[in-house]
Amino acid sequence: MLRMFALALLLVVALPHAAAADSRATARSLLTRALADAPSIGNQVLRTTTLLQIVELLARAGDVEGAMKWAPKVRERDRPAAVNRIAIAQADAGDTEGATRTLGSIPSGERGPALAAIAIAQARKGDLTAGLQTAKGIEDVMSRGVALREIASLQIRAGATASALETARFMQPLARSAMFQEIAAAQARAGDIKAAEETATAALQEAPGADVWGAIAEARAQVGDLAAALQYLARAADPQARARAVAAVAAAQAKVGDLAAATATVAALASDRDRAGATEAVAVALAEAGNVAAGVPLAENIAAPRVAAATLRRIALVQLRGGDIAGALDTAARLRDPREAALARGPIAVAQAKAGQAAAALATATGLPQLRDSLLPEVMTALAESEDYVGARQVAGQIGSPVDRDGALLRVEIARAQRGDAQGVLDFAASRPSLDARVRALVDAAAALLRSNPRP
Repeated sequence: MLRMFALALLLVVALPHAAAADSRATARSLLTRALADAPSIGNQVLRTTTLLQIVELLARAGDVEGAMKWAPKVRERDRPAAVNRIAIAQADAGDTEGATRTLGSIPSGERGPALAAIAIAQARKGDLTAGLQTAKGIEDVMSRGVALREIASLQIRAGATASALETARFMQPLARSAMFQEIAAAQARAGDIKAAEETATAALQEAPGADVWGAIAEARAQVGDLAAALQYLARAADPQARARAVAAVAAAQAKVGDLAAATATVAALASDRDRAGATEAVAVALAEAGNVAAGVPLAENIAAPRVAAATLRRIALVQLRGGDIAGALDTAARLRDPREAALARGPIAVAQAKAGQAAAALATATGLPQLRDSLLPEVMTALAESEDYVGARQVAGQIGSPVDRDGALLRVEIARAQRGDAQGVLDFAASRPSLDARVRALVDAAAALLRSNPRP
């Protein structure tokens, strides 16, 4: 499972590209090659999903005309999905007018996903009036909800909580209550307690069991207002909301150096699970405040093994973000849980590779045999980022799983393609044993290239 996760990560993360390399043009070339074989894929489901992806990628590569030519070649029942994908690609690139024209070729009831993307794109460009108008006109309830929620979230991030409240009023009742809670928390973080209480009251009218007071307590704790956080904590009735708020309050107490108060706050929780979660927050907060020496033993003493492991891993990542690679390694060495060890050692190995410590990175990746195939691809990716393709291929060659090794080798060639040399991708695809695999390699490479350079 870890190997599959690593392979998926390998093909999703886009590497930086040189300014001179036109990744989008290269992607179009690869997709053209893929289209020569994709219609001949034997499995109908695989053929359809592949064509749908190619159609979308063509649009994201700027070839909307080519994408529209291929859209009718998928199964008739899947054509609305193809058109939606094209329109979504246009909307994501900021071409909302073009996306709207594209949708004209399918029935209005089939346009929901793309209309949501158009509404969100309009809002992101600053035209909230047009975005709201588009969102409110979407027939599909689910797509309309997606658009309204994202628009309200954009308004919250911009500090326009009053506008977000108005947007939320067009949502379905449960979604509206949840958005009111987010708005109340944002108002509380901004110090507008009166508005937060009014919004919280509105949320409770929509859903009497909403955890609004816990959310406000958590928000005030996050900005260091422990007195107000404790006041609202006393009003939190929902057990989960109360546990989250307690964790936030305890973490804030730990950050200001009052570990005794944080410990007492955690002890007030009734369940072992909630106490473990709150202790995790305190241990990480201590590490973030620079007191790793106190955070590590606190993490190791958490009774729940998985929570203890996750806490140690988070502390190691805090150290890594602070540039303490050696300290992060020391903390990661305490991990016995394979999954948490992989999640900690992977970023450490990448940091070592990026710092020019290739031998150390390999040692970190291969130190635990059961994690070897999960971590080597990450080291390889870091080497490819620095254009050390020879070193990257050598690392890829050490991966034991043939599937993971092939995925890693393809990623090296994608890194080269992002700098203008796509021949390695073509050669890799040509070496695949089946038509399906050849097409898949080309499509995966094109997708990675477009993630590195998504805009027209």
